[in-house]
Amino acid sequence: MAITLAVIGAVPLISRTGDCYDNVPMKSFFQTLKVKLVYQYRWATQPEARQALFGYMEGYYNQHRMHSAIVYFTPNRPSSA
Repeated sequence: MAITLAVIGAVPLISRTGDCYDNVPMKSFFQTLKVKLVYQYRWATQPEARQALFGYMEGYYNQHRMHSAIVYFTPNRPSSA
């Protein structure tokens, strides 16, 4: 039996207007994650991989990496900045 969205009760990710471009920021994030981390390393265990992914996302991506979509600020910058 083929597993489809309907079989598992999932709904396709589409914006309120049906605009598929709402996914672009996430696609960009996952592409960066794969290029900068996933394709560079091989982990022996799943916990090691999880720790590396968490470290990349919370230690670098949200804390230090400047993002053009938010005027070259980091995602965790204070809202008063």
